Amino acid sequence: MKLIPNYIEESSPPGERVVFSSFQRSTKDWVVFHSLDLAPYNRNRRTELDFVAIIPEKGIFCIEVKSQENISFDGDRWQPQSIKASPFKQSLNARFALHRRLKDRFGGRFSRLPVLQCCIFPRSDFDLGSSASVLPSELMDRRGYQSCKTDDEFCKKLSDMFTKSVYNDPDITPLTKALTEEEIASLIDFFSPVRKRKPEKRQEICARQNELEQKLVDQQKPVLNIVEFNDRVLVEGGAGTGKTLIGLEVAKRKAEQGLRVWFVCFNKTIGKWVESQVSSLEQPNLVTGSVYSVLLKMMDINVPENADDVWWNQTSLECIEEKLTDPDVAYEASFDYLVIDEAQDILSRPRLWNCLKLLIGDNIDRGAYLILGDFLNQALTNNLDYLEANFNELRGCSTRWPVSENCRNHRYIGDLALTLSAADKNTWTGYMRSGGAHDDWRLETYKDSVKQVQSVGDYIQGAKNSGFKDSEITILTFCTLEKSVIDGLVKSGFVLESADIFGSPHLTYSTINRYKGMENKVIIITDVVLSPQDQDLQRKIFYTGMTRATERLLILCKESSGDVLKEWLL
Repeated sequence: MKLIPNYIEESSPPGERVVFSSFQRSTKDWVVFHSLDLAPYNRNRRTELDFVAIIPEKGIFCIEVKSQENISFDGDRWQPQSIKASPFKQSLNARFALHRRLKDRFGGRFSRLPVLQCCIFPRSDFDLGSSASVLPSELMDRRGYQSCKTDDEFCKKLSDMFTKSVYNDPDITPLTKALTEEEIASLIDFFSPVRKRKPEKRQEICARQNELEQKLVDQQKPVLNIVEFNDRVLVEGGAGTGKTLIGLEVAKRKAEQGLRVWFVCFNKTIGKWVESQVSSLEQPNLVTGSVYSVLLKMMDINVPENADDVWWNQTSLECIEEKLTDPDVAYEASFDYLVIDEAQDILSRPRLWNCLKLLIGDNIDRGAYLILGDFLNQALTNNLDYLEANFNELRGCSTRWPVSENCRNHRYIGDLALTLSAADKNTWTGYMRSGGAHDDWRLETYKDSVKQVQSVGDYIQGAKNSGFKDSEITILTFCTLEKSVIDGLVKSGFVLESADIFGSPHLTYSTINRYKGMENKVIIITDVVLSPQDQDLQRKIFYTGMTRATERLLILCKESSGDVLKEWLL
């Protein structure tokens, strides 16, 4: 018997340890995986399996183990209450998700490979009664388990259950030829990304954690310890204080502990960036992505082609809320731990925030989370009353930790951002990056679009002459992309790519709103047109845009707005 991994942690539930030991001592030629999370194969819904057995002459057996004693079901609720959903339905859903992905990945013979499911209750008797939805071949309870005198006999009983399930399902054809070694090797590779336990990566994880702690400043490091002893933590800090870096590391560590974790943000670009940072980890219980992209995927809701603001802000949330009224869907969509980055953008949207609360049990004072946000400046948020109310609720039930050391910007750019945005002067207590100079930023005015294109081009060439690469330069427009300088730059011969294409060797562009949470060495803010009516919002946009620059900054403002800008600088 080959078990992957080849040992079980002491913290694993007792029922799983018992079953693991039986597999471990058996002489069968099976391959058995312990602790798989098929969420990536099932729209990121909770889809966990305790064991998956590759039985060469039979197929694949998906096994759900429940360790509780005195398990019962009254037709409505499971007992004990620690069983949140039907284990029979859990294993069935996992089986179907697994089979779908097998067909998509391999096709051919694997599309007809028998994939079946069962449950094992090694510490509890359980009577199926008159239930027509679960067959006797889908359950081994304590009596069945203890009737096996040897570990090989236990495996033979499982094999017989598999055979009976094949016979009872007219859609499944038994294998006529055992799986080859090559086919088994392909299945092992297929299961590798969704393994929750990877002890062979322990050294790699420790090296990563040590490297990160060297990057963190003294003010940030305590958060990594605080979250280990406090279920609910609230981190408050301005732009550039390392909140995303902290949140991402906490998400990784919680997932490595076996929790189902979601690193959630509002901004689509930062969501894609975080996905790119964790893609190589093969940590299936760590879900990343923007709040709408993940929620809509989990709820199987398609975005219409003509989706407008009403659909995004109302209709989509109504659909999500309706789906979550189904207890099974609510359980499958739930998380053990949430890391919420740039939380002010979510807390200021009450229905969206309520949807997230449902995913950790609806009781924010009993959930487990790390929430990070810039609550001092509340940049680019609406519904400030809702934000303040939700923020106060969190403050009442969370351990709070401030971060105020600016790790991204030089002092000259940071001070300019505070001045132009009228942000709180206490946003940062200091700057960790030394150096910088007054000429690291420049403010210019332009008369028309032609002059603006010329100014941007000249600045880009000057930056490149100073040693900056195209990929280190990002253009952020103050307006929409359709009305921006981008089209004029492309017509002038510049090669530009969207800033959400990570790793691009070219110049990148974005709106300021979409670039929130990101950074680059050289930032060019274009299309600045100021109006007296929206100055508060415009100053917040400046705060967000300017704090993206780590080395140099250019601001291009329409001549008609020059007087307003000069007034802000005084």
